[in-house]
Amino acid sequence: MEELGFDRMLYSIAVGLYEKEQCTDKYPYSSYLSYGINMFAALALKNGQKDVLSGLHEAAFITDYAAKPVKEWFAGWKKEFTEKISKYQLFQTGALVILGENQTFYITDECADLNDNTENDMFNALTQKHIYQMMKMLDPDQYTSVRKFIVEHPICSEKEIRKYKMKCGNPDIWNIIKEAYEDIPSDSYRCPKCGWTMRLYGVQTYCCNRSCTEEHPDIEHLEKLDVTDNMRLKHGVMRYMCLPGKLELDIKARAEKYGCKTALWPERDRYDIKIIFKNEEIWAVDAKTHLNPYALAESVRSDRAFASVPAAKRFFVIPEKRKQERKDYCDICNAVLPTETVRCITDRELFRMIKKEAENDNS
Repeated sequence: MEELGFDRMLYSIAVGLYEKEQCTDKYPYSSYLSYGINMFAALALKNGQKDVLSGLHEAAFITDYAAKPVKEWFAGWKKEFTEKISKYQLFQTGALVILGENQTFYITDECADLNDNTENDMFNALTQKHIYQMMKMLDPDQYTSVRKFIVEHPICSEKEIRKYKMKCGNPDIWNIIKEAYEDIPSDSYRCPKCGWTMRLYGVQTYCCNRSCTEEHPDIEHLEKLDVTDNMRLKHGVMRYMCLPGKLELDIKARAEKYGCKTALWPERDRYDIKIIFKNEEIWAVDAKTHLNPYALAESVRSDRAFASVPAAKRFFVIPEKRKQERKDYCDICNAVLPTETVRCITDRELFRMIKKEAENDNS
């Protein structure tokens, strides 16, 4: 199997797992997951791994494979084959799901990253893509307004939603807000880290962002949510629009603190933040929150639009925590970037550079 086919298999499985997690049917079915598992089965057959095929039904695949790092899927396979695929970027992908109680599972951040990278033929069916396309029909000021509202309100009271609708007075924005939010499940708490809903499964906590539960929040001090008066962002909107948006707003605030002018999502969201120094020099920033550096590298490799943005400097910016978790994160991404025009750096490094440039402006 060549790398393109390997990637297609993993993307299909990731999209399928996302669909199953979000489906409320008693027996959810995903054609993407079925397709991906069939590709894996064909790969096993081709490589003489007949024992893999016995009992390779959907539930067994999720338990025996999806819950483990991808490289462990191929333990015991022919050395020649594993050496070949070990060079593929997505071979380093971690587990795609975390197993819960009663045969439940939750997708990991790395699974979400793969969903974020999928091409439109897979991705159009997902909620956030639909809402994004609706937003793109707005004028630039309205687009910025509604996107900022979504980022700042992972949970929102019906009173706040009505107030915002009245302020905008645009039926198109009303429809976007209606599509973006949903009822809050009973027995939900406010996540102390990202502000979305956190739920308990026994003593296990679950949020849309894995890092929210890694720190083991104190259950006794969680804020119980009033589900009758509040709405929450749908999972896809929270994961792919709101969470990265928090980093974008943080970068904007830091740049303005050092006396820069900023613009969010300029040129119809060609990138995330435009930073303008007093000397009129422009920096372009695209914020990324991918857990897996190889998934981000795959995403930015062919992003010619950002590389050609009219700016003195262009940066893909990741949270500092990502580099603390993996020292070579930026190196992996920069290896596929045209480094003379765009670089991958951390938010901490960006803030240092902005401060230094702003101080030079004032000297």
